[in-house]
Amino acid sequence: MVMRFVCLSRLSRLLVLLPMIVWGQEAAESIPQGKRPISTAQKQKSYGRHSDFVAAVAISPDGKRVASAGDNRLKVTDLETGKELWELKPTKGMSIFSLAFSPDGKSLVAGQSMLYERKKVRKGDTIITTIKYQGEVLVWDAQTGALKGALYKSAEPAWAVAFSPDGKLLAMGAGPATGGEDESCKGECVGVGEVLIWNTSDWTLVQRLRGSHQPIRSVAFSPDGRRLAGGAGWLEDWQLERIKEGDHSPLLIWELATGELKHSLPGHRRPITSIAFSPDGRLLASASKDRGLKIWDTQTYELKNSASEYLLSVDEIQTILDDVDEKHRKNALPTSSWLTVILFSPDSKHILGGGGDGIIRFYNANTGKIVQILKPNDWPILGWRTPSPANRAPILSTISRTRSAEFGGLTDPVTDRRLQMQMMAQRWPQAEGSLNAMAQTLDGRLLVTGNADGKIRVLVLE
Repeated sequence: MVMRFVCLSRLSRLLVLLPMIVWGQEAAESIPQGKRPISTAQKQKSYGRHSDFVAAVAISPDGKRVASAGDNRLKVTDLETGKELWELKPTKGMSIFSLAFSPDGKSLVAGQSMLYERKKVRKGDTIITTIKYQGEVLVWDAQTGALKGALYKSAEPAWAVAFSPDGKLLAMGAGPATGGEDESCKGECVGVGEVLIWNTSDWTLVQRLRGSHQPIRSVAFSPDGRRLAGGAGWLEDWQLERIKEGDHSPLLIWELATGELKHSLPGHRRPITSIAFSPDGRLLASASKDRGLKIWDTQTYELKNSASEYLLSVDEIQTILDDVDEKHRKNALPTSSWLTVILFSPDSKHILGGGGDGIIRFYNANTGKIVQILKPNDWPILGWRTPSPANRAPILSTISRTRSAEFGGLTDPVTDRRLQMQMMAQRWPQAEGSLNAMAQTLDGRLLVTGNADGKIRVLVLE
């Protein structure tokens, strides 16, 4: 699959940063006094399963196992004993972006992709960027670890996977797909994001749902299985010169019975990183690199509330980098960012959000206000080792505008050694921030996070 983009004039940058950075105790003090924390970690276990940041985690329906993806490896861990059960390998050169267990616990599915070619050609005053992707969906037996086969192999990336609540369907977010409405584009095509849906009884492809021109980077089924939501996001949002003023990353809602696109919600100005329906089906939440968390009413699909406390957008981080010279870079990168993953609590009352600073935030699902923060016992979590080209996901390859991915200035309080912190905004969805992935057991008792130091952390909540 070949896609070409024409670069437009660069957007003007933000010149003034809002004072949104709140560290540790300050964040806790902002919560009204006298309110009992809704959740605290009574116990925590950490397992060093990967040599690179963990891009995806998934918990089996019975809550006994967790699958984690990182450094081009997929590992399955027993949550009770902490024993590593299997190490599974994706296709050579591919990187796993998403994991999902089937509701019956019998299958484990991974969506993986690779960027194998990028070319830039100048034509007059424009630069045409040609990119080629490959994608694949692998299915394993979740009880034995045996590979069942490749469900999908295409010259089109596979970004996100999700099972329907009854397990009868599997959705995969993909794109950009070639063609769109104009099938005569002859190689210089406008991208189209789409969702592919398979019937899991015989693994036949039953639907292709098309949305906007942006790839679908996150997917979620409604609890009743009647609708599917998809979050759009650019392939490389550092290439801001090709984004027009007024462009947005829409939240798309399809009716599965008909395949009709029912809603295109223009709430976010930057790529959507994560979406989730509340278990009771009343709400839909979306998080984005514009640092916003938005809560939508699923009866009307109107925006109900939004929140952006203590977070930085991709634009604000880039502005910091542009305005700070090499000699003073030690203070250039705050340890806060947008939310990379969101979940609803089992009772639908709260939204759990994790992001680049490794802190887990609990939002009131109705108001969008933060009611509690949770820091792992070994916080702060720093991804200070730069991945080598061999184990870096191909999608993360450097482009000319990207500055160095390492910044000095953080000190280990124990050994007083200097640590190099990964640039959180390198690429999405595998942003090398502190917390990249999160999953929760159905009863809400266990919370598992995937972090930049290659560890998965299991937190027991009360």
